[in-house]
Amino acid sequence: MKVQKLNPTAQVIFDDKLTVDHTGDEKTAVRFRLDAEGKVINVDRRPKSLLETFRSSWRNGADLDPNTGVPKSGVRVLRRE
Repeated sequence: MKVQKLNPTAQVIFDDKLTVDHTGDEKTAVRFRLDAEGKVINVDRRPKSLLETFRSSWRNGADLDPNTGVPKSGVRVLRRE
């Protein structure tokens, strides 16, 4: 798997092999963060489950009002994993 940043020039930020061995196997290939200017500031392979993310209304944003972006409950505490 290769991840390239394309702007302003092509730059490889991650290049490695990943093997999944059965249907439903889920592995995090790569995670990265960009700063406000679009520069890559962090690349890692910390696991993150897409299935858990989509099942959780807090993690997938389903608890947010679509018009305002404010939590419907009025309170949303962000936690770093």
